[in-house]
Amino acid sequence: LWGVGSSVALASWLPATIARFFESGWGLAVGATAAVFLYCALPYAAFGAWVAWTTGRRAAMPLAVSIGWAACELFRVHGAIEVPWGLLAFTQAPWLAIVQSADLLGAIGLGMLIAAVNASLAGLLTRAPRGWRSAWVTAGLFLLIWGYGGLRLGQDFGVGEPVSVAVVQGGIESELRLDLARSEQNLEHYLEMTREAQGSEPALVLWPELALQFPFAARPELWQRIAETSRAHGAELLVGAPHVRTRLFVREQLNSAFLVRDGRIADRHDKVALMPFSEMRPVGLPIGREPYLAGLELRPLSSRSGELGVLLCSELLHPGLARRLVDAGAQWLANPSNDDWFSTPAAADHQLAVAVFRAVENRRPVLRPSTNGRAAIIDAHGRLLAVAPYRQPAVLEATLQPSDSDTLYGHVGGLSPAPLASGLVLASVFHLAVVRRRN
Repeated sequence: LWGVGSSVALASWLPATIARFFESGWGLAVGATAAVFLYCALPYAAFGAWVAWTTGRRAAMPLAVSIGWAACELFRVHGAIEVPWGLLAFTQAPWLAIVQSADLLGAIGLGMLIAAVNASLAGLLTRAPRGWRSAWVTAGLFLLIWGYGGLRLGQDFGVGEPVSVAVVQGGIESELRLDLARSEQNLEHYLEMTREAQGSEPALVLWPELALQFPFAARPELWQRIAETSRAHGAELLVGAPHVRTRLFVREQLNSAFLVRDGRIADRHDKVALMPFSEMRPVGLPIGREPYLAGLELRPLSSRSGELGVLLCSELLHPGLARRLVDAGAQWLANPSNDDWFSTPAAADHQLAVAVFRAVENRRPVLRPSTNGRAAIIDAHGRLLAVAPYRQPAVLEATLQPSDSDTLYGHVGGLSPAPLASGLVLASVFHLAVVRRRN
């Protein structure tokens, strides 16, 4: 009940999104949503049964409970269906002193600490054996995390000269943006917003994922206007658009971001982690839209402003992709996004919280243009330097430095399922044995 209820609270907007995105009936949308919610509830059902079992034997302890919670989140993030949404740590995005520990622990590790705090409070309220001892240990850990956050907030992670950047939120409704007959009007809208940003002379201007719905080969005269803007103003442009190629007489389409410099395409990122059903058909199921081909290479784009690691839209949800880009030399993280499918500000705000964690985990500024939703510029401390109004056209500008700082999380990564499961079993068995011996 709790697992399903929490899913409903987190994603009550999902049926409307499915019905709108796939143009399906409400029956299919509600059925698909119920299946997802039940899947996400499975680990929490097992977690609740385990907590009840250990509590009934007076063998529950906050550390084991927090490990069990982390195991549930790992199941959702790395399970058969990846649902890296609504992790407990994302609730802390506004509290920067706490979020700074993400460069050590990652989101799941920080969620584990939050679960330990809650378990300690529960132990005190239920007068559990040695509840005060657990509470003091957890409080000490929390104070260490808080102090560490204050220390990191006072440090500078920038390198080199400050760079002026501009991030565009188009604000074009999806029906108009997807209308190929309006391609020229939509392009002119983005070009006008880019010219608006030129007053601050940005070195880099970023457009959202699939800001353009046509590949450059299909409308070369429109891509020529992008090239002319790049030459006229001297800024590099990151432009989201499909990339189509033919290999062995087979037409392949990729979801891409193009780096335009001095009137030519200097580099390109192809999306490597596709969204099930909207961009790919899982295990060949004939369900969803026309699939894209996944990109094969994940590397930063070489920009004049520094190495630019691109995470297209939902790629942001996968922390491993961000770490791989940073390992390859990325000094910035760019997250061109298409948030048209969000039907509430809460969903867009959640995605923004994820971006804050990616910035802190890797100590890299995150530049997030969006079609609609929440475009933002985030520094390496996770500070929101600029945020666009929900579903409104906006040009965000800021001056900040790239970063090449290392983090423990970047080197080690998050918690691994096997050691975590082993720790959970050992902690439970050890504590149960101690209780039995004392009784």
